[in-house]
Amino acid sequence: MAELSTPLGDESGGEREFLTLLITLYRDHPELWQLRSKDYFNKNKKAKALQTIVDTLKPYKSDFTVEKLKQKINILRTNFNKCYKAIENKKRSGASVDDIPEPNVWYYNELLFIKDQVEIAETQSSEHNLSEDLQTLSTDQPIPLPPKKKKPSSKDSTEELVGLATQYFKKSETESDFIAKGWCLKLTRLNSDQRCFAEKIINDTLFEAEMGTLTRHGVVFLTSSQSVLTPSSSQTTTNIRSPYYSSSC
Repeated sequence: MAELSTPLGDESGGEREFLTLLITLYRDHPELWQLRSKDYFNKNKKAKALQTIVDTLKPYKSDFTVEKLKQKINILRTNFNKCYKAIENKKRSGASVDDIPEPNVWYYNELLFIKDQVEIAETQSSEHNLSEDLQTLSTDQPIPLPPKKKKPSSKDSTEELVGLATQYFKKSETESDFIAKGWCLKLTRLNSDQRCFAEKIINDTLFEAEMGTLTRHGVVFLTSSQSVLTPSSSQTTTNIRSPYYSSSC
């Protein structure tokens, strides 16, 4: 069988035994590597499993820590994944048995229990290694929830309208405001019929003003029996000045 180009690495006998025991302990804690395990996302159980492995290995290395354990497993998994993918890719390509590379790491068979996890990770288009999975044990911070939007109450809406109204009436009044208030006061003192007549005359006068027909001498209204004649007509129209409007100028 063909050899992979990746160097094997020189492992002493003591280190090899140490790594073999580490891999065995790692395999015995599926919450650390089995992606579909119900405990895989349980941070407390993963932290406890890591500490258990460290405590078991400390008699062999007194300075061994959880951080060093994660680094070791990360290296082991990375090398295994590269080797496993290279072999599987050759198999899928239809290569002959002689062209399929042999594993270039001595612990390849010991780590075959994670091969299914490599395939699951590939289907999910993401690689799962221990350092990424377990960083959250010490580095994750709680994600602050966005502040809830306060639903405006009917009381708030009422207060807002009152505030707008108050702001409006605080504005300085113009001369037109005073005149309009004076007319309003006088109209309220009239009886119903007189008020209707007065309102009609006021509206008619304002209309004539908008049309530009008012003069300083008053306003001319045409009765329904009168017709508007052209300047060439021999008839003359009677100008009826408004009884309520006369100029004091």
